[in-house]
Amino acid sequence: MKILILGDTHFPFTNRTALAATIAFAKTYKPDHIVQVGDFIEGYNWSLYKRAPDSPSAEMEWNQTELMATQFFEQLSKFKITILEGNHCRRYMMRACEVNIPKRLIKTLSDLFPFDNVNWHMNPEPFMLENIAFIHGDEMAGTVAMKAKTLGQSLVQGHTHQASLHYINTFRQQIFGMEVGCLMDSSSIAGRYAIKNPMRTWTGFATITDGVPSLRPLR
Repeated sequence: MKILILGDTHFPFTNRTALAATIAFAKTYKPDHIVQVGDFIEGYNWSLYKRAPDSPSAEMEWNQTELMATQFFEQLSKFKITILEGNHCRRYMMRACEVNIPKRLIKTLSDLFPFDNVNWHMNPEPFMLENIAFIHGDEMAGTVAMKAKTLGQSLVQGHTHQASLHYINTFRQQIFGMEVGCLMDSSSIAGRYAIKNPMRTWTGFATITDGVPSLRPLR
């Protein structure tokens, strides 16, 4: 089985060049399943942090998000896609909770993007595929290797915007923990918070082909 894993896209603050390269790769690789590990959208205007004076309005941000996400789904319409819930995906829901708007009155991302080939995995359990657990990454503390060891099975996550691949030997099997980087534009307004971080972000994606994980950087 071939699985293509995409990290945090943060629409509309996405690295468009990297995204285009990833979509082109998907059409050549022809995965059986695409997993996007959360933070599909940014939600910059719904953040608890102060926004920059030159930031786009909430209306402008959502219009761009809707346009880019729709194009993304249309270009990958031939593939089965699962999208996990990230902490940024919950931002607008949390804002609504602050003013006591019942959740049932708010459209979910699955309501906003009702594509037949897309599964929105929004429950708290890890998404399981080929006996591999996929999470966003903010659910558990520690490194991805520690999380895989704790769960006792292979684990894939995003959230950190970093990439790593660790193998762990257990009593019965060899498992791995993998961080898959991101597809966010780190030079965008939404990425300014980390501009002084010497680690930067790792731009790229990952694959798992017949159980073998691989990181694929985009420079």
